[in-house]
Amino acid sequence: MSFFLKKVQFAKKLSYCEVSLLFIIHLKDRCLLSKKSYRSWTEIQKEHKDFLTSLGPLTPDEMIEYLKIEYGTTPPFKKSEILDFLHSDAEILATGSECSSNRQV
Repeated sequence: MSFFLKKVQFAKKLSYCEVSLLFIIHLKDRCLLSKKSYRSWTEIQKEHKDFLTSLGPLTPDEMIEYLKIEYGTTPPFKKSEILDFLHSDAEILATGSECSSNRQV
């Protein structure tokens, strides 16, 4: 199955036509999930003075999978929060605290 076809099926499954692309942005004291369109990490760094790193753009499905792999049972954003965020007018979703990976390197 082609990558494009998977994206179309995913969009139908979530019941919206356009699949938003997401960025996870790690700051010194919290994580952000963003629907904004960035050309590079340097744009994100200019917008957020306490920027550490970022990942994206990812489809919602890819973001949920990344969070599951990286954070296990304690992701900074739950699947339901991501889906609610996608249907909202907000561009940024923030955690209340620092987000640290549980993964052992």
